[in-house]
Amino acid sequence: MMNPRQVFSRVGFAYAAYLTISTASQLLAAALLQPFRARMGEDLWFVVCMLCMYPAAFLVFWLLMRRIPKDPAGRPDMPLRAGRFLGIFIICVGVMYAGNLLGQLISQMADRLTGRQSVNAVVELVMGMDTWAVFLAAVAAAPVMEELLFRKLLLDRVSVFGDRTAILLSGVVFGLAHGNFYQFFYAFGLGSIFAWVYLRTRRIRFSILLHVLINFCGSILPMQLLHMMRDYPVIGAHLLLGQTMLMLAAAICGVILLICQRRDWILLPGSCPIPAGKWFGTVFANKGILVFFLVSLLFFFMA
Repeated sequence: MMNPRQVFSRVGFAYAAYLTISTASQLLAAALLQPFRARMGEDLWFVVCMLCMYPAAFLVFWLLMRRIPKDPAGRPDMPLRAGRFLGIFIICVGVMYAGNLLGQLISQMADRLTGRQSVNAVVELVMGMDTWAVFLAAVAAAPVMEELLFRKLLLDRVSVFGDRTAILLSGVVFGLAHGNFYQFFYAFGLGSIFAWVYLRTRRIRFSILLHVLINFCGSILPMQLLHMMRDYPVIGAHLLLGQTMLMLAAAICGVILLICQRRDWILLPGSCPIPAGKWFGTVFANKGILVFFLVSLLFFFMA
């Protein structure tokens, strides 16, 4: 059995390598494709550059992670029926709205302290793209790759230390990998829920589907309604208001469900739990994770 501190250090180095290589791959692709940008169009150019972030970075990440042994303990699979899945999705909506609100508040506080005016680059980028490009980048590609990166390849190796540790680590690295305060808090919350779903079901398709639905509701749906409001102001405004109220109601119900069902969120201890007094030092205060934190914070301040 590998030393737990060494396991988490290797995890940190793997994610630091992924962030560095994926960013470098995007920048390299953007530079190489710059002469063809006008001919390709902004949307196709962006999608190609975005997809270029995955191959080399994912390969290096996989090679580093496969050196860490998987959890040998067999775990029972929890059936995830339609009603339970719908309830988890509603909880995800509530976590997404609450996390987004917290992220905006923190960003505004940071703006006041630094004296600069930050913008939510993700929203501006999505609103300026065609629907097909947003669908391909945010709804089709990102959920699959991110669930493999931040759930399956990670949780298969750290669940041996207990669900609480595995879920928290998955949420933290997923939130930090987004590279900005606007997305960190809801990404942390959603990543934690997706991690619990995978640990209980051991079926990555469920967390992928949840991720797809959340990204669809947060990008394609409001984007289409805004476009409709531009072309058909009255109808579009009513539909957008209805969608906003529906999502707000779902968010409130999600928070209530999360509180009411908190005892149903079972966390297994794992076959090699980390002593409480050594937990933080083992999981987070190691070379690899600290390097990952530094790389992530660099992207935060560059955003």
